[in-house]
Order: sequence, then structure tokens, then C-alpha cells
Amino acid sequence: MFTKSSIIIIIHSSSFLLLLILHTFLLKVSQGQNTLLLGESIKEGQSLVSSNRIYELGFFNSTNSTNSYVGIWYHQLPVKTIIWVANREKPVSDSSGVITIDTQGALVINDSKGTIFSSNTKGSNQTIAKLMNSGNFVLKASKYSQEFL
Repeated sequence: MFTKSSIIIIIHSSSFLLLLILHTFLLKVSQGQNTLLLGESIKEGQSLVSSNRIYELGFFNSTNSTNSYVGIWYHQLPVKTIIWVANREKPVSDSSGVITIDTQGALVINDSKGTIFSSNTKGSNQTIAKLMNSGNFVLKASKYSQEFL
């Protein structure tokens, strides 16, 4: 049988293990994702963050409009400072915007009315989009490839 002190040690060990697992999970979540894979999407309210945590990519609204745009901004500044806009000429007019990689490996921005933007690239089912530490948003042939499309 267990003694009272061995039960206390087991409880403390279990609690420590649970805290360690929880900490690891929360750390992974807080680090953010910098890569978009085939089958994944980014919708309004979601974003990619560069691994150095300087840049963020996602949908944003301009101050004078309800239109949404896909852009890159500085991640940790208190005031969102946009440094690049993908669909300046064709904004999303509602909250239905989605960024995906289609089955041909092209990066696409869609809304409820159809396609707003599609890259002129043909990749494969291994194509990824990555927000680099430089702030560039690039399409790569695969997760491990150095080849940009």
C-alpha cells in the first residue's frame, strides 16, 4: 500500500507533469504560425506571424471603410502599421475573406462573390506560403525546399 507521504509525492509529480504539458502547449500556441499549408486557411481574425515575431499577415479594415484587405504589418506595435497590401484595388466587401492554397498550389484570396486574387504560379500539393523573418510573404515548392515559386 501507499503511505501518506508517497501519495503526496505522486500528486505533486502529477501536478508538475500537468503544468509542464500545459506550459509546452501554451508556448507553442503563443509562438504563432508562420506557414500556410495546402488545406489550411486564414480568415478574418486569424493571422500568420513571422518566427521572429516582427511581422504579421492577415485581414485588416481601413479606418474609413468596412472593406477588408490582406496585408502585412508590424506585429507588436500598439498601433497597427501596415507595410504591404495585397488587394488594394480589389478589397473584400464583407467578412467572408479567406486566404488559401488551392489544389494546383496557387495562393488565392476569395470572398463570398468569388476569387479576388490568385497567384500566377503553379505548384503542387506540397506548396506552402510562408511569412519570412524579412517580412516577405513567399510561396515555396515545399516545407523543406529553398525554391521560391
